[in-house]
Amino acid sequence: MSQNRHMQVRAATETELRLYVRWLEKTASRMERQGIEPWTDDTTALQKTFLEKAWRRNELVMTIDDGIPIAGALVSQAPSIELEQLWADVPTSNSGTQAYIHKMVVDPNRSSASLRRSVLDALEDYARTLNCSGVRLDCVARSRYLPRFYQDAGYFPRGECESSGTAVLRMDKDLDAASELTAMLPGWQPELTGTLMFVVRDGKVLLIRKKRGHGAGKINAPGGKPEGVETPLECALREAHEEVGIEAIDAKLHGVMKFIDTVDPQWRGYVFIAETFYGEPRETDEAIPLWFALDEIPYAEMWEDDRLWLPQVLDGAMVEGDFLFTRGRLRAHRLTTTY
Repeated sequence: MSQNRHMQVRAATETELRLYVRWLEKTASRMERQGIEPWTDDTTALQKTFLEKAWRRNELVMTIDDGIPIAGALVSQAPSIELEQLWADVPTSNSGTQAYIHKMVVDPNRSSASLRRSVLDALEDYARTLNCSGVRLDCVARSRYLPRFYQDAGYFPRGECESSGTAVLRMDKDLDAASELTAMLPGWQPELTGTLMFVVRDGKVLLIRKKRGHGAGKINAPGGKPEGVETPLECALREAHEEVGIEAIDAKLHGVMKFIDTVDPQWRGYVFIAETFYGEPRETDEAIPLWFALDEIPYAEMWEDDRLWLPQVLDGAMVEGDFLFTRGRLRAHRLTTTY
């Protein structure tokens, strides 16, 4: 049994198995009404048989809040053949034992973003009681909400694949690194400040191939470090002009990031969006300007954290992020996204 605040996680009873199946059916129906193919098997009978076998292996757990079951999930250390195949091409984020969380569902009559996050926290604590140092899970890829929910909670996307005829997004989290990030945050102070200016026009975003300095060779947005008494906004405007020859107009702050590093200097980053600019982007000694469609951004050539927050920023959100790095490798993160 695991306890998170006043929540506890334990093996489900037979009565709770039936309750969990009803929750799954209601949730699947709601997803279908939204045009999303749910993560159930082809028939209700097959689904119930699968869940009953998991229950008999004590893999079905319930999250209890003040004595009332509010959520259920399948949690296992030894993945099924299906899960092994699902994750076969993805290396683990650390060398420890992984917990697999599958089919997490919150009571549809109670479900809210904050409650789902608390339930997920409780399940992670339960995984720790099983001596697991990481968590793997999958969610419906076509859902607009679920991938962002898990990314905000510290999960990293590991690519899409098909499971039981449904496109799913695989995600994982290093629990040890997440604990390390939490421990380092109190009293953290940046040594350096950086800025980024994303210019958006006609469904495209202006990026650069950086030619020198921090991040040389990577694709990023124009930006850099403040000079003298410059504010972050003044810095971002100047860097956009110096690096690609444009004057960004009416830029707005859309992100504040803490880059917490176990080896290298500590950075605080400020992210700005501008939808109007003067001039035409041109190559300079510092950067090569590149326009990309918003759905074709080359994240594989960018900093590892960019794929976690940039889609939300370009969608108009304000994002605050904490990122733990070691020698350039992202190990943990957490986001707060506000629309």
